[in-house]
Amino acid sequence: MTYDIDVTFCGAIGIEENYTIEDADSLDEAEEMAIEEAANELDVVNVENEEEGVYSVEVQFGGYSTVTEIYEIYADDEDEARDEALEAAKDDLSCELVNEY
Repeated sequence: MTYDIDVTFCGAIGIEENYTIEDADSLDEAEEMAIEEAANELDVVNVENEEEGVYSVEVQFGGYSTVTEIYEIYADDEDEARDEALEAAKDDLSCELVNEY
């Protein structure tokens, strides 16, 4: 089956990315695949070292400057903070089925 799925970030209304998922065996599988594709649209736009081991990491979705979220991350260094923030942001992606054919 083929599914058209909209993915949003942090519940942003009116701003979503659409993914066409082909050859998925189920809607659940298609949603997982859409989330994986959408995760590639997450970008770290700012990292601030708040205090030793604590970073404030701003993540943007789909290149939309108005669709960002700030994560407080406990990490050993800035690279680890970036990676952890992207994983946390991935959990904030949500799907909605648009069409199934």
